[in-house]
Amino acid sequence: GLSGRMAAGASTADDRYDTHLGNFMAMLAYGVLKAEQCGQCGPSWVLLLEDTTSRSPFWPHLKELFGLPLFIDAKDAQCEPGIGCSRVEDRLPNEANYPPWDVAKASFARRLFPHIKRKEQLALRREDVGHKDTLVVHLRGGDILPRRDLDYLPAPCMFVDHVARTGNGGRPFASIVLLSDSQDHPCIAYVQARHASATFAPHTEVEDILTLMSARNIALSTSSTFGLTGLLLNPNEDVSVFLPTYTGKPLCCEGNYDAARLAELCRIGRGSAVYEFRAPELGFVPSRKDWILGDAHFANSSIHTCS
Repeated sequence: GLSGRMAAGASTADDRYDTHLGNFMAMLAYGVLKAEQCGQCGPSWVLLLEDTTSRSPFWPHLKELFGLPLFIDAKDAQCEPGIGCSRVEDRLPNEANYPPWDVAKASFARRLFPHIKRKEQLALRREDVGHKDTLVVHLRGGDILPRRDLDYLPAPCMFVDHVARTGNGGRPFASIVLLSDSQDHPCIAYVQARHASATFAPHTEVEDILTLMSARNIALSTSSTFGLTGLLLNPNEDVSVFLPTYTGKPLCCEGNYDAARLAELCRIGRGSAVYEFRAPELGFVPSRKDWILGDAHFANSSIHTCS
C-alpha cells in the first residue's frame, strides 16, 4: 500500500490502491496538483509516497521509476487565485482520470521528473525514439482485447496507419515504434505490413513508460492512463499527441471527443490531433480483434487539429 501524507495528517491505504499503474499515476497527479495549489493557501503541504506493504500490483514498477520514499515538498508553490483549501486531506484523491493534461504535465515536470531514477536509460531511449521524424504508438492489449462492450474500444488499426502517413506535418514519419503488452495485437501486423519502418519488440511496463517519456510524437490508445502516464512524465516541451475517441455512443473515461482535451493537447504540442470515430451502433462488437482490422470503421471519421 501507499501513504499519501499532507502536512497535518497521514493514512495508509492498501486495497484502495489495488489498481493499474496508470490509474494510480492519475490519482497521484491530483494529489501533486492539490499540494501545489494549496502550498501557500494554508498549511505547508507535502506529499509522501512510501512502501508500507507489497500488495499493490504496480508497486515494483513505481520503485523502478522513482527513488522512494518519494517526498514532494510543495510549500514553495504559488497559491492559485480562487483555490481555497478548507481542510487538509490525508489521502490521494480516488480519481482514475487525469486533471487537465497540460497542467498535470507541467506539475509532473516540476515535482516528479527530478525523482526519476533511470535518467541514463532515458537519455539512451531519447537517442533512439526522440527524433521529430519518429512516431511512438501505444497499442493497449491484454485486458481490453477480449471485451465486447464499447468502453476502452481500441481505435481501428487504420488510425495508426493514417497518423504514420500524415501526422508529420502532412508527411509520413520516417520510423514507427510500436509498444504493446500483447504480442498478438492485430494492429502490429497490420501496421508492419504497410510500413517497412515499423518495429515492435516486447518490453517491460517500465521500459515502455521510458520510451513514451522519450518520444516527440505519440499515438495513444483509447482511454489509457498508462499511455497518458508516459506522455505526462515526458520532459519534452513540444510533444505531438494523436488521440483516438468515439462519437454516437457514450464511452467511459476519455472515450468520447472533448474539445477541452483537444485544447490541452494543443498546449502540449501544436502538431497534436484528436480523431473521432463512429461508435458501433449496436453498442457492442462480437470481436474487437476483427473489428479494429476493418478499414470501413475509419470511414466518416473526423480529425480535430490545433489549427
